[in-house]
Amino acid sequence: MKDVGDPAGRPYDGRNMNTHQLLAGLSFVDTFFPGGGFAHSFGLETAVAEGRVTNASDLSAYLVALMRDGVGRLDAVALAAAHRAAADGALDALIEADLELDAFKLAREVREGSRLMGRRYLERGAECFPQTPVARLDETVRRGAAPGHAAPALGAVLAACGWTRRDAVAAGLYQSAVGWVSAALRLVPMGQREGQRVLGALLPVIDDAARDAEDASLGAMRAWTPLHDIRAMRHERQAIRLFRS
Repeated sequence: MKDVGDPAGRPYDGRNMNTHQLLAGLSFVDTFFPGGGFAHSFGLETAVAEGRVTNASDLSAYLVALMRDGVGRLDAVALAAAHRAAADGALDALIEADLELDAFKLAREVREGSRLMGRRYLERGAECFPQTPVARLDETVRRGAAPGHAAPALGAVLAACGWTRRDAVAAGLYQSAVGWVSAALRLVPMGQREGQRVLGALLPVIDDAARDAEDASLGAMRAWTPLHDIRAMRHERQAIRLFRS
């Protein structure tokens, strides 16, 4: 994976992703990647325990709202900004996106889970792309000068892979959606077919969020999911827990 450019040596222009670039990026967003997301529900377990989500219909409505008013306006913008900074070789802007997102992560478990996943992206990304901003961000995080959240780390990695900014944002949001649905399959009486329907309902929301975040500045970062944030904070005090967050 040392060379993710065009096999003929042509510079990547953001319009004609080749197969190697596609596969390089997929290796990071696929569920096979050891990012640790399987151990996290990011607050969803509490919503199930409190009776807010009891079936596939509840889950769909809950996740659409969380995507539309939460990560689709917050993590998506941070990922896009990190992608732009990495593509420009601007390490300071990349760190700024990471720090800005850290300030928005209110629940301790969610914050720690995002950092854990981000550091896994950076560790592997630095191995694959040692001469890029990904490796420099990894070094910065290892020194403790940046938190290393999942969204900006993935944005930097997918920029190195040659993915367009919009595709990178969409992939990051889709990965979040898959993580929630995967967690729900272990928490809610529903099957994989229902899980696919829930994912299908999220696709247009992801598409809209990726389009809006693509050229947004960090100042556009915002989120309004107070009940979910409270549930995420309550999670660490639950008597019985299946997930780390």
